[in-house]
Amino acid sequence: MDSSQQRYRVAIFGTGRVATAMAHEMPHAPVISRGKDCECDVACICWPAQAIAKFPTAHPLASRG
Repeated sequence: MDSSQQRYRVAIFGTGRVATAMAHEMPHAPVISRGKDCECDVACICWPAQAIAKFPTAHPLASRG
């Protein structure tokens, strides 16, 4: 799993139309795809509900926030 050394205030986790739309609304927030991780204060998760339950194990840095 890739991890970023930088900590973000807000990060967008996901891909596709919803993540793209959120990125346009929050241009300074990075879009993080599956298999990557970063530390952030607020994680905006753009995945189906069943994926949210697995978020803490898939993204341990982000889930600490």
